[in-house]
Amino acid sequence: MDPALTVVLTFEPSMDETTEPPISSFVIDVDDVEKTPDSVAWLTPHEFSLNYSEAALGPSVIKCRFSTKSPLFLSLTGELVTPFDILVTAA
Repeated sequence: MDPALTVVLTFEPSMDETTEPPISSFVIDVDDVEKTPDSVAWLTPHEFSLNYSEAALGPSVIKCRFSTKSPLFLSLTGELVTPFDILVTAA
């Protein structure tokens, strides 16, 4: 099985789990190489998971970018998630 990378985004407000933005809305930067997640999913109303795997994955620096607002990525109160570019701590 290929090594797996899971990035979990945590949100303070409760999010609308009935929708999810397209996978193509996200870029995972692994050691300065851009990757598109294999899958995305809500884990809880506050946690959103992005998953990626490949045979030679042993990252040291991971970033996650969401570049464009999507009507499918919002809180229960209707607030859209703002584009972001964050550094992720690898466990």
